[in-house]
Amino acid sequence: YFNMANHELMVDRIVEEFAWADVTREEAETAVKAAYAENEVFKHDVQMEGLKALAYMKEHDCKGIVLAGRPYHIDPEVNHGIPETICSLGMVVLSEDSICELQPGQNLNLSEFLSEGEEDPRRKNASGFRHVDDRKVTKMPLRVTNQWAYHARLYAAANFVASYPGLELVQLNSFGCGLDAITTDQVSEILADKADVYTMLKIDEVSNLGAAKIRLRSLKAAIEERERNKRRTAASTSTDSTESSDSTNTAAVAEAKARLEAAKSQLAQAEAQLKSAERQANAAARQGGFRKTGSDAPTPGRQIMLDTVMKANPKLTKAVKDASRRAAENGVGESHEHGKSAHNSATMSKYANRIPFGKSMRKDYTIVAPQMSPIHFSLVESVIRSGGYKFDILKHASRENVETGLKYVNNDACYPAIMVIGQLIDAILEGKYDPDHTALAITQTGGMCRATNYFGLIRKALVDAGYPQIPVIAISTQGIEDNPGFTATPALLHRAIKALIIGDLLMKCLYRVRPYEVTKGSADKLYQTWDTIVRETIEHHGHSKTARRFIGKGYLPYQTLLKEIVKSFDALPLKDEPRKVRVGVVGEILVKYQPDANNHVVDVIESQDCEAVVPGIMEFMTTRPYISDWNEHYLGTGGNKLGYALMRKGLDLYLNPVRHAIDLAHGKFSQDLPMPELVKKAGEVTSVGVQAGEGWLLTAEILELIESGCPNVICAQPFACLPNHVTGRGMFGKIRRLHPEANIVSIDYDPGASEANQLNRIKLMISAAKKAHRAAQEAKAA
Repeated sequence: YFNMANHELMVDRIVEEFAWADVTREEAETAVKAAYAENEVFKHDVQMEGLKALAYMKEHDCKGIVLAGRPYHIDPEVNHGIPETICSLGMVVLSEDSICELQPGQNLNLSEFLSEGEEDPRRKNASGFRHVDDRKVTKMPLRVTNQWAYHARLYAAANFVASYPGLELVQLNSFGCGLDAITTDQVSEILADKADVYTMLKIDEVSNLGAAKIRLRSLKAAIEERERNKRRTAASTSTDSTESSDSTNTAAVAEAKARLEAAKSQLAQAEAQLKSAERQANAAARQGGFRKTGSDAPTPGRQIMLDTVMKANPKLTKAVKDASRRAAENGVGESHEHGKSAHNSATMSKYANRIPFGKSMRKDYTIVAPQMSPIHFSLVESVIRSGGYKFDILKHASRENVETGLKYVNNDACYPAIMVIGQLIDAILEGKYDPDHTALAITQTGGMCRATNYFGLIRKALVDAGYPQIPVIAISTQGIEDNPGFTATPALLHRAIKALIIGDLLMKCLYRVRPYEVTKGSADKLYQTWDTIVRETIEHHGHSKTARRFIGKGYLPYQTLLKEIVKSFDALPLKDEPRKVRVGVVGEILVKYQPDANNHVVDVIESQDCEAVVPGIMEFMTTRPYISDWNEHYLGTGGNKLGYALMRKGLDLYLNPVRHAIDLAHGKFSQDLPMPELVKKAGEVTSVGVQAGEGWLLTAEILELIESGCPNVICAQPFACLPNHVTGRGMFGKIRRLHPEANIVSIDYDPGASEANQLNRIKLMISAAKKAHRAAQEAKAA
């Protein structure tokens, strides 16, 4: 790993990595200095080529296309000759890197050639000075979090294209590149802000350029039609102004008289229409005419019938009708009739206004968050409520929620984004919450995963659904977004950490005993009891009325609570039978823990007479302190060493009581590996530098399961989640070489995925697991 942004560290890393070649520090410093200088020269050359292309466009009066794409799209085998196709249509091709440094409205002085009406930039005034404009740099009101260098260049290029005449943008996008679900929407909005045309071409292994050529020809035709319309409008305006200026003096009096006569005639007609309408209204009232929609029924009996019908049909509720009205006002779903514009209504300006969650909202607003893990988030709900907030976690995600997500989210975004946003928007559309007194909450990782942009995706969905007034709270440790009315105080963080740790313990105990329970449903009933107790202790500082009735203790400090949970599950009557086949579940965090996202994979495992093993959520939440040394050594981004050391010490203080409590069960419940051990295990197969998404932790969890006697693993991942494909499925080969007994299967979850196919693959894996388990038992018996 080499961090190109850190020049000094680059020298150290080169000396370290090329020690086998005896590279000296002096040689490395000379090479690095020359390389960075050449890099600047290269960037300058690219920008000069962009200016030359713009100058060519100006001198030859032709159009230009900024062909934007990822670095690999420059390969002719990948782009399938699209640049040559554009040139064959008589248009100039530029890259986004060649113009991204240019500012909209900047006077470029491209060539000696002057267009019609253009002033000579070298012309001097009476005092002998030339006028030079200041370089203005403006910040775009982007909806998304601008977290990637390539994305930043792409947005800047789109902003310049939108303001430069004769220049259009075509974006190349590869199938399955989920990050471009973020960029394509944002680039489209930037261009739509200036009524510019946006074209996206999906590039994959198919080499047929027919569809791409048709799109490009259509783009050229649209540009030419737009230019013709502009010229026609300008000519019409010029003609009208000339004719009116010639006849203004002679026709002024006549025109005024004509307007006066027309006004008198219109007044007479309006009075006649008013009298006619009054007569018809009176006649209709006498004859029992139709009642105006929304008004009261004519009799109390009919009003009762009307109310009953309205309540029975949720589609006719006030909230849905208000949503339709707001959506119409915001231009969502509008037809192009009655002279409305056919331009894309999703503009950058439309989403620019952010409504922060203010301090005044804390008292009256209900904060609504999506479901991610029922066991953990039930406790998190109590944590937020203990801070004085009105806070609700949505319990379930339905198929209807997913359909809503597909409607309001770019369908190339990941499955978790579609489900989470659909769940939140549906809660508003269905009238569960007052949109004028509701805020939505989402966690923001701040990492390399597209989950950092869920905040922007939710804001877009709210505006498109007709609820721009709803604030969105982004909860992150980095404080990326400003939420004045929501503060994560130390007390709140303390309770949140305890809630997640206890959630891990409850999940471990429940999944361990439920397949062996003597009385069906007794394990779930015990879990529900402890869920209630823990929620009460969180909200009432350790006190619980339910605990007093259940175990005779009304006050349960943290350590005591953990011990009582373990003792209670340990005492649950279980069948006297051998340990069943264990099946682990790892993967993307939401699909891993959310039953509605993974089609209840834990229930499927238990229905096949197996035991499910799911690693805890705290490991995912606390990876950063344990990889800070690696980040510092290889990337120079280790952060505050003392701060991370204190975090590691603090986490041990939270986790040690859990380990002591688990020991009370004498081996019934397994201990989790410490995080430093997981880091070490991940390093055996992959690199700790793989930190996008679940990253190296996913590989470490698979290894932990296999080495703890659970070689059967389901890797649940959203379709097209590239980080999980790399650290999950991409590591299967090496893991199997290290552990031949490993029985791993990856299951893709997606709005269009076949549940029957998922179920069949899981059953096939479990069948192989049972066969291997029987063979191992027979070998042991022999």
